[in-house]
Amino acid sequence: MYKILLILFFSISITVNAQDTLKNSIELGQRYENFIDRDTYRLFTSLQYGHKIKKKHDIFGRLVYQNRNGDDAIQGIVDFYPTYDKGYMFFSFRYSNNIMFPNIIGMGEVYRNLGKRHEASFGLRYIRPIDDYNIYVVTGTYGIYYGNWYTYVRPMMNIVEDGLTWSGMIVTRRYFGDGKPYIEAGFLYGEDSGTERPVSAIENSFGLDTYMVRLKGTLPLKKNFNIAFGADYSAIFIPKANNGTTEVNILGFDLTLKKIF
Repeated sequence: MYKILLILFFSISITVNAQDTLKNSIELGQRYENFIDRDTYRLFTSLQYGHKIKKKHDIFGRLVYQNRNGDDAIQGIVDFYPTYDKGYMFFSFRYSNNIMFPNIIGMGEVYRNLGKRHEASFGLRYIRPIDDYNIYVVTGTYGIYYGNWYTYVRPMMNIVEDGLTWSGMIVTRRYFGDGKPYIEAGFLYGEDSGTERPVSAIENSFGLDTYMVRLKGTLPLKKNFNIAFGADYSAIFIPKANNGTTEVNILGFDLTLKKIF
């Protein structure tokens, strides 16, 4: 499967147009997760196609293939980023019929430029990890730009079937050059719904006490071609029947190649 994806990626990347006519992108991604102190790994391969509508709205379709200790699963994702005069919006729908992924995730968020380097957003999310179990998330962000730096905070209220849980995230990003290359660091803590992690850390492990640190960034390789990289460490605390907890530690690495054409 990996050879097929590589051939498709590089065959589509042959054609390069003038910068002002570029409307499409394709991305090939790889993620590896190692469950520390456990004989478990997860490998993800993704292929994404993006298209710009009327030079200002972006839509992306992505397939994600997961292999965990020899077991396979596929998830389909559609992301849409429409813009408006004061900012932009984000809508996402994700589906899989395998328990190795959440069954359904739906997300919507509105971002608004507040002027003087400030930005805020408000969003809602729906997660159905398995049949007959629903999670609703109320979230938002507040961010500020200062020079080549951008920092934002994201609180999350997770409405689960046995009550409310809370989590939060803070991210700081440093841009370089024309604003496209960057490096960022983030920290998440709380009883997390799972949507801010690269993938749910354990199948259907939503609403568990979690902390995560991550580092990611992008680098241009040549004109209209760049690479994104990332690393993260997560700890998830799973309740035991005797009121104790089991700690699961996960180390993850990401690498993505992107071509605009």
